[in-house]
Amino acid sequence: MADFTNFKMNDEGIKALFKEHLGSEETEQYYFCATSETFGKTLMLGAASLFTNKYFVFNVTQKGIHIYGLTSFLKPKEYSFIQRSEIKRVTMKNGFLGLKKNIEIEFNQGGGMKIAANKREYTIKEQGNNLEAVAKMF
Repeated sequence: MADFTNFKMNDEGIKALFKEHLGSEETEQYYFCATSETFGKTLMLGAASLFTNKYFVFNVTQKGIHIYGLTSFLKPKEYSFIQRSEIKRVTMKNGFLGLKKNIEIEFNQGGGMKIAANKREYTIKEQGNNLEAVAKMF
């Protein structure tokens, strides 16, 4: 297991966090931090315990969605990956006062997840741009 003691919740830290999980063909990556709202059937992910966490870092690539669950101290805890072929639909809507993006991911086999991401994060400079890019990908 990787050592996350020096992890920093910023653009560089997030890129480094996912680096070991990315294939050479995953040239586009759009990362953002989000909180969980509700989760449906997620057993297909093989890491159901991941969803006991409240905070997540997502990295969306051409191949799918890489996810790290974070501890309450915002340190990486568990990793999971959802292949793009397992995703039926991703919808994004503006949240409260347009400050958030409500994101719903539906799986082909049923179930899904709902998350909310702030359009701006103090330490993640590319958060807003990456959310817009993810909306265009799906």
